Amino acid sequence: MASITPPTGFSIRAANGGYEYAQGVATDPYTLKTLVHDFGGKRKRITIQVPPITEAAASAWTEFFEDLNGMVNTFNLDVDKGLQTIFPHITDTSVAFRLAEPNIRWDIDTAKFFGFSFDAIEVI
Repeated sequence: MASITPPTGFSIRAANGGYEYAQGVATDPYTLKTLVHDFGGKRKRITIQVPPITEAAASAWTEFFEDLNGMVNTFNLDVDKGLQTIFPHITDTSVAFRLAEPNIRWDIDTAKFFGFSFDAIEVI
């Protein structure tokens, strides 16, 4: 596992976040009673949307995602990139994340402007 550096000078167009909890649920199929198992774990999950960028600038992003190798490698996000708004209690200057799923896709329109959006989970 390696820590990969995101493209320099990027900005975040939109971001949202929340928590994932280590919990399991069992529901009785006859009575529909639910039993929740709480294992006490919690991690941050974010969705980041990068503003539309040109084809030339997009090559840095495609290389970044390629270097992440799905969920294998990690990356750090500085708190000043908008994380402080989503998670106001963060005291660290950066938080380590990895992609939330092993596949990544992006959009490209006919004017060759790329739109990147991805989900990431906190590395614990």
